[in-house]
Amino acid sequence: IEDNFHLCYELKQIHVAAENPYYSSKNGILYSKDGKKLLRCPPGYVFASADMVDGVEAIGESAFEFCKNLLEIDIPESVSIIEGFAFANCRNLTCVNLHSNVQMAGNGHFWCCKELDNVTYYNTDDVMPSNEFYNCENLKNIEIRCKTSSIGEGAFSGTALLEFTVPKGTKVIKRAAFMHCFALKTISIPRSVSRINESAFINCGKNYLTAEQKADGSYAWMGPDAYATFRVVAGSKADVFCQQKKYDVSYL
Repeated sequence: IEDNFHLCYELKQIHVAAENPYYSSKNGILYSKDGKKLLRCPPGYVFASADMVDGVEAIGESAFEFCKNLLEIDIPESVSIIEGFAFANCRNLTCVNLHSNVQMAGNGHFWCCKELDNVTYYNTDDVMPSNEFYNCENLKNIEIRCKTSSIGEGAFSGTALLEFTVPKGTKVIKRAAFMHCFALKTISIPRSVSRINESAFINCGKNYLTAEQKADGSYAWMGPDAYATFRVVAGSKADVFCQQKKYDVSYL
């Protein structure tokens, strides 16, 4: 039943009868019967972190999706897993405080969180999920405090990142990972990166095109497909990739 409320924008409370064998509720929020999994916060609910059940261990898929009144949230230490799209389309969410022992399962946890700004990111999985911050158009800075072996498809596409350092140990940067990051001026790529998808950086740094480049209608077709400065290790796979793509390169 929890899948049926995410477009009920004005819904403020969900109440479950005490004798229901499958679900429970507290403060108008839907939980599993044992209260260990938060299943659905009504989209019209005015949420405060203190409203969450003590000891909740999981936040379910799309649990807070479209919660227009969610401005910030502290994830309790008891929460060990957050499922995909948990905070997707929370258009007024500015701050999420994660902790180091949380697993970000699935994809797109912060999809289209338009006001999300600085983020300190944790994930016990070593993969940056696909579409994790897709179209978070106000996200200018992120600090990644976890191991990352790959950056998923569209992970930062459409964000306002100004600079980005790919974590050491990352091996793969997937399709559209930084696509349309127009404000991204510099991106640093460690030697560990062995594979970069062709479309990973399309239109990165587009804000920095010169007036002449903007006026040249053919430039978009003849020039590189990204305009950021790529900081790489000389002779690395990333260096070869950037040279082939005619990107602006400087060396670490």
